Amino acid sequence: MRRQNAGVAAVIVYVFNRRELKSPLVVAAGLVAFAVWRSEWVALVGLPLVYVGWCGCAPNMNLANGCLPALATGTALAFGATVGSAGVLVAAGACGVTWVVASAESAWRCWPVEW
Repeated sequence: MRRQNAGVAAVIVYVFNRRELKSPLVVAAGLVAFAVWRSEWVALVGLPLVYVGWCGCAPNMNLANGCLPALATGTALAFGATVGSAGVLVAAGACGVTWVVASAESAWRCWPVEW
C-alpha cells in the first residue's frame, strides 16, 4: 500500500516481533508432556523441529518462508512411518503445527509501520 506524503512515496509494511509469539512455547510444552506421559523419549527430537517451525513462520504463510519446516515435517513423518515410532510422528507433527499456528499468530500480531 502506497500513499503520497509531501511528494515522497511512503510504503507501509507490516511487521511482527518473533519473540512475542507464545504458540511455539505451548507446542514445545505439549511435546514434553507427551514424551513424559507416554515415555516416548524419542519425541524430544521434536524440540529442534519446533524451533525450525518457529523460524519459518510468516504472517502470509507462503511456502517460500515455510520451505524448511515443510521439508522437515515431511521427512520426519516419512521416517516415523518407516520405523513405526509414534514419538517421531508426534515430533514431526509438532513442527508442522508450530509453523501453521505461529504463522497465524504472527498474522494476528502484525502492526503497520511506515517505511
